[in-house]
Amino acid sequence: MLLASLYFFAIPIGESPDEPGHLVCIEQVAQYSRLPVMEPKQEGDVWWAHGRIIAGHMCYHMPLYYLVAGYALKGVAMVTDTAVTYTFPPTSEYFMSQNAMFRHEPYAFGQTPEPITLSSLRLLSVTLGFSLVWGSYVLTRRLAPEYPLFAVLAAVLAAGWPQLAYLSRAITNDALATALAVLILVMLANVARPYRFMFLAILSSLAALSKISVAFVIGAILIVWLIEFVQFQNEKRAYLKALLMSSAIWLFTFLFLTHHSLLSKHLTISIGAFSAASPRAATLAYWQEVFMLTLSSGWARLGWMNLPAPLWHAYAWWGVLSLAVVAGFTLCWRLAKSRQQRTLLLICLVWIAIALLSYLRINFNRLQPQFRFILAVVPVLTAGTAVGCLYGVRQRPFLQWGIIAGVAAFLVGYNVWFIFTAVQETYGWYL
Repeated sequence: MLLASLYFFAIPIGESPDEPGHLVCIEQVAQYSRLPVMEPKQEGDVWWAHGRIIAGHMCYHMPLYYLVAGYALKGVAMVTDTAVTYTFPPTSEYFMSQNAMFRHEPYAFGQTPEPITLSSLRLLSVTLGFSLVWGSYVLTRRLAPEYPLFAVLAAVLAAGWPQLAYLSRAITNDALATALAVLILVMLANVARPYRFMFLAILSSLAALSKISVAFVIGAILIVWLIEFVQFQNEKRAYLKALLMSSAIWLFTFLFLTHHSLLSKHLTISIGAFSAASPRAATLAYWQEVFMLTLSSGWARLGWMNLPAPLWHAYAWWGVLSLAVVAGFTLCWRLAKSRQQRTLLLICLVWIAIALLSYLRINFNRLQPQFRFILAVVPVLTAGTAVGCLYGVRQRPFLQWGIIAGVAAFLVGYNVWFIFTAVQETYGWYL
């Protein structure tokens, strides 16, 4: 909450990826009590022109987040007697040479100029963003139930991660899609409970109705079902029944999407938007750029992904994280005492692999190396890191608390340093 509040005041309205486009779709729901439709305004000759960036051309996305946020916006507007629409400042003509999308009037830190309606949408995003902290804690408790402080460190890592803290206050459909994906991961971690797959089918359908790129969770669910079907032979009948009912739920969702007059068009656009292949994807240089920018956007790359922390900071973070994750899961595998524990480790591996394949498919189509597309892998990364970092002092709670406090202090300090240096310089607010 501390870091989300700091970023709330440090990042002006519209300075998050696609935020103006998402807000237009939310406002349509609040104004007309209907699904958002594409209403592009072909004004300007570049994509960041004022008439394009806040046009309705993004409303082809799946609508669940827009419905939730739209009716929340409408309710807050009615209670506070505030308008449901917001007029953005003019687009900065220096956007490509500077980092601010819009021309913001200077304001004092702590006094945001946006209306309460937009602040309520940010609070909704922060609430949904807690799923990453909660998911990190719960997954780590499942992996290392004997050592509860491991889960505390995992939660601290998720809460203090600069990119996550920054994105947690953004108005974006990633907020709901990620929260649902994390809930699915946590339910998958309840190994050897076949009937949970029916609830997973419902949640995965809702995730796909929030953002089609999160549909990778369906593939993960099916692979986990197959692993458990093979592992737990005495529950075969229950697993088959669960698969049958899950398939019925997915079929209903598919038929609903393909036969709804508006959503079928939006689904076609969503699939078509990423069905082609970029010619650059055949070159090694392209994937080196994807790799580098993914590491950067996975540590601290704010604004429209154009305000990065020094790249060596990202390399250092991911280097330590990678070593700790490998060490943590290696230890978990060696110390696993039951088939359920080993199955849980396989589930974590499947989750990472399927999410990465989905991410690679997005970038195979176009250059989109933004870590926000795979935020749902964070609980797995933080869980492995926590085990890898604390296992050596597992019998010494005082040292564990010392490491947790040190990590928390570092992350808070780093966020504050970044906000009051690079971020302040970019957006021009004053103390």
